[in-house]
Amino acid sequence: MIESQIVECLLCGAKETFKPGQFETTCGGCENDLPLPVRIDSGIAVHALDGSVLMSPVARGRVRVCERCGAVCSGPSEVVRCPGCGAATRRPQAVPQCVEADGILPFRLSEVEAGRSLSNELRRLGSELTGLVQLRAVYIPWWVLGWHHCADYVGEQGTVETRHNQTTGSTSRTIWCDWSGRIERPWPHVERCASSMLPQDVASRLAPWDWAFAEPYKIATYTDALCEHMNRDPAAVMDALVDEAEDEIRDAICADIGGDRQRIISIEHAPSARCYRVFLMPVWIGRLATGAVVAVNGRTAEVVLEGFAAEQPDENDAFEPGASGRTRSLVIGVVAVGLVALAASLWMP
Repeated sequence: MIESQIVECLLCGAKETFKPGQFETTCGGCENDLPLPVRIDSGIAVHALDGSVLMSPVARGRVRVCERCGAVCSGPSEVVRCPGCGAATRRPQAVPQCVEADGILPFRLSEVEAGRSLSNELRRLGSELTGLVQLRAVYIPWWVLGWHHCADYVGEQGTVETRHNQTTGSTSRTIWCDWSGRIERPWPHVERCASSMLPQDVASRLAPWDWAFAEPYKIATYTDALCEHMNRDPAAVMDALVDEAEDEIRDAICADIGGDRQRIISIEHAPSARCYRVFLMPVWIGRLATGAVVAVNGRTAEVVLEGFAAEQPDENDAFEPGASGRTRSLVIGVVAVGLVALAASLWMP
């Protein structure tokens, strides 16, 4: 049974409670979006990112490699075309080396239910479901990374002094003093899609995920769906995430310096306790006849359409109130003018 979980906001430290079945909320302190992290007691392995990542040959199903996006997939049957980009696939000359998955979120939606969600979304956009290539159940690789960030800084704290003079008015000056310190911030749960076939912007719109239902991955368990294997180095992803955290670290340093104004002279970053997990996430993927990519969250039924443009009514065919009446009046006027001209020609000597 899934119990309530308490999660601490990384930005302001406020604590929020996740109820059973809830997997995203908003911090009441700073309005930051909080995802429900993977439970520590779920039995899913966590790997320290302190060196090279162990890769092993793909040992599941028939392996194919997309010639365009490079996605490495395997499944119970060979896939002629990549579900994501639609390009042809080929058999690799050698078995690819990939990072093994640690956890998995099983499919909850059937193909019929995913198709129904897609039809409802297209209907909402004013279109109909036509020319859809078959939806394919694909397990997409996902990173869940975490680290503890330490930053030693040197800066200055500024205090603004204002003097009032009846003749010259008010004048202000800032008195600066040296300041230094250390900022520590935990980032225990940061999600990043590791797929080659699914564009990053599409993957991000499939969130949130109900991480509380993740379970350890076993190769022999989920063999009825296509699986994309992860062949990227998490160290590069971690470095990019640390760079993205730069703005938040600078904001935290300014808050730590305090005063009226702050100056940051230097920062020495020292991220530590870096760790990662690889998950397989359930996604129904297909393509429309127009080439638009269709992705449906296999858990929550969230629908994402990439490259889809809803049909817009033609301006020439647009209905305008009273248009039919104006058209009828115009026709009557033309006929009347024609009759007058004919009568005039008959009466002329």
